[in-house]
Amino acid sequence: MSAAAGRIEPASKTAGKNSPKLYTANQVRSFLKEFLTGSWQLADDEFENRAQRLLSTDEKFEHEMGKAVGYINRVTEAIPVLRELAHLKADAPVSKVAEIRDDPAAGGGHVCVSATGLVILGRIGHDLFERHSGDWQTFADRLGTVQWQKSAQIWENNVVVPL
Repeated sequence: MSAAAGRIEPASKTAGKNSPKLYTANQVRSFLKEFLTGSWQLADDEFENRAQRLLSTDEKFEHEMGKAVGYINRVTEAIPVLRELAHLKADAPVSKVAEIRDDPAAGGGHVCVSATGLVILGRIGHDLFERHSGDWQTFADRLGTVQWQKSAQIWENNVVVPL
């Protein structure tokens, strides 16, 4: 099960601080733009055109969406914080989601539970299927060894900048 299952905010521009939601529908769209095309910055018209070509038949649609779902499910199980969120009971208190998402010990949260992190995961997935389609799972599993805490040095001054 994906960390995002039941945790998508469909209408709002942001998932509020005390929300049980992790991502907005727009953030998921950015992930799909990146995963399918390699660019989350595509204008909507261009993305629609590319998506129509890429997903032009039911078979192609099922194949591409199967890749995306398989990838995000694999990544969810590989990355500890996503796995923890995915395995929360549906009736878990809202505060538990916020506590995990915004963990002060992780420097205010985890990059993978942010809009930017979702785009990063989309880019990695796009590249894996372009370059390593036969063994993408091995590389996806390695994402579990990345320090996703915002306080980790890997993100300092590139994805996470001091205020």
